[in-house]
Amino acid sequence: MGHLSLLRSRILLTELGDELARATQREEDLIATVSHELRTPVAAIQGYLELLAEEEQLAAYARLVEPIQRNGERLIRMVDHLLTGTRPAHAPTELHRTPVDLAMVVEAAWRACRTLAEQRAVALTSVPTPAQVVVRADVTQLTHAVQQLIRNAVLFTPAGGGVTVSIAGGPVPTVEIADTGEGIPADELPYVFQRFYRGRYARQQAVPGVGLGLHIARQAATAHGGTVTLSSGPTGTTARLAIGG
Repeated sequence: MGHLSLLRSRILLTELGDELARATQREEDLIATVSHELRTPVAAIQGYLELLAEEEQLAAYARLVEPIQRNGERLIRMVDHLLTGTRPAHAPTELHRTPVDLAMVVEAAWRACRTLAEQRAVALTSVPTPAQVVVRADVTQLTHAVQQLIRNAVLFTPAGGGVTVSIAGGPVPTVEIADTGEGIPADELPYVFQRFYRGRYARQQAVPGVGLGLHIARQAATAHGGTVTLSSGPTGTTARLAIGG
């Protein structure tokens, strides 16, 4: 009886695993299809808007064209974000590693998030690094990962709060992003790196995003042989991106 029960459990687990794999594949296919169907028409709209913006006769309507362009670019960024965040875990990540000053990576990511911080009345500070920290990394991917962590910190920090970005050298170079936000409840910490996960605060406060930022940052860190870790209390969260060899 025990042997039969164990055999039945194994069969059920196998079937569950197969169904989970099929569900994951359906999710990836759906996202790829939706992303393509969104990106193609939006890209066409952006092209026509650029032509309209160049027409001197339509200069009076520039104030109407500009917000359409801005929101079109926002849609394209979201589609790219979806495609990056839903990349299959088994798919190889192509890295073009070169020696790079980590301060330059942080500076680029900080600048990309500065406008968002200003809009949300959040003080975004980058702490100068006393000594140069050089790492071998794919500049584009690493910058994008740091940007995701800074953006996440800004979005979860109420107006009047602050986000501080700093670099620690040593055997394992690390970028640290500390905020003065609400903090992550202990029961949510194990899930925050999952795709599309949005905690209670994100849902209640309608924080922009689809729950992929931390997942994308961890993907990039893992590809570089590093890690992304979070520590959080009642007020404030600190994200650390460590870069491996």
